[in-house]
Amino acid sequence: MLFKAISSDSNFTHSKKDRDQYDHHARDAATISLISNNTKSLYNTLNIDNDVNYFITPSNEVVWERTLTGEIVTQPSLKELQQFIKVNEIADVISQKIGNKWYELKNEVKFSRKPKLKNNTALFNDTLYSYKFDDNNKDQIVKIEKLSLYDEQKIAKYFKNDIDDNDCENLLLYNSHRFNYNKLKSIYNDEQFKGKNPFVIYMNHLKTLTNLPKEVNSEFIDKMINNKKFILFNDTFDKYEIIKYLKYKSDSKDINNVKFRTVNNSNIGFYESFNSLGAIVLSNGINFKKIPINFEIIKFGSIDTNKLTLQDIDHKLLEKYMSKNNIDKTYKTVCIAKSGDLLVSINKLNEVEFLYISSFTSSNQNIELKLINQKTEKRIRKSVDQLFKGTNYIPVEKTILGNSLNEVKNIWGIKNK
Repeated sequence: MLFKAISSDSNFTHSKKDRDQYDHHARDAATISLISNNTKSLYNTLNIDNDVNYFITPSNEVVWERTLTGEIVTQPSLKELQQFIKVNEIADVISQKIGNKWYELKNEVKFSRKPKLKNNTALFNDTLYSYKFDDNNKDQIVKIEKLSLYDEQKIAKYFKNDIDDNDCENLLLYNSHRFNYNKLKSIYNDEQFKGKNPFVIYMNHLKTLTNLPKEVNSEFIDKMINNKKFILFNDTFDKYEIIKYLKYKSDSKDINNVKFRTVNNSNIGFYESFNSLGAIVLSNGINFKKIPINFEIIKFGSIDTNKLTLQDIDHKLLEKYMSKNNIDKTYKTVCIAKSGDLLVSINKLNEVEFLYISSFTSSNQNIELKLINQKTEKRIRKSVDQLFKGTNYIPVEKTILGNSLNEVKNIWGIKNK
């Protein structure tokens, strides 16, 4: 930006940049280095602390203050004053060169970062789920999830008056502590607590009771509400229980599709929603598919994930995964796609645009892309077939600058601007 602002001066002559060549980057780097090397100490002092002015009091005393805050400060030394003057001179020169061109410049100057392989992602979702083994299938487990009594939509399923008792079988409390369940159901359907969430209304109602234990005061009740905890008061015995959440049986999972967490040789829970470092792209010569690269098909710890190749894949695990997901053996590995990989495409305006892979979805064959130099509100999702069939999207194997850009343009026969 500084180079362009200065070069707009009619007294400044320079050779025109050829952006199809590498050398303009060297010239830019040299210019920036020279400026930084000679004025770094000055630019480091260009901050609010140096915005100091002075005034003379009626008693002819010189007082220094910061312009913005009005704070009275110590009189600057001669060296500080000289430094301050030089800083302002530099700022004035830059302001004169840029002038009113800033609004014009900001639309022409683009900033971007170098996309990198994001190999430090978690291997799976951090949520640890409880489980029970399926009594009818030893290869299946039943996922146990948590239910907050402050979740208006979900609690209705278990506490409405017209609900069949069979629908409550999945709620663990229903089977283990039927008395407490009936108490909660009674509160939920009591006309006295009718509203958006009867349990919240009940909690506020507790503040009006006089037979509560001493520690259960208004402040304590508000604290419980803020922490999404529920006080179940037993007025028969003047006792109470605190319920943080209930648990219920959710969907079944194949034990081969989850990662158990083991402590002292015992499984205490499991993880799901495996995250991937990338995807293996396969093809049968006509269609393409992808397989996520996660701990199901790769053994971490013994390889450098920065340089992940097809040779790093455990092919026995890969075959097992393909068999489990009904991918027939006509599909052969083509390449590995990783987060940060660059692609180049031609848009509807016949313009070349660069994109990079930002993420992979594990539930389907889609890959999410982002434009390298601009933000878009709409997410760009493409199937593996769309990305790897034909020449709509071409992987950029070399740097996107200089000659490789020419090579890409030649594929579509586009002339350089």
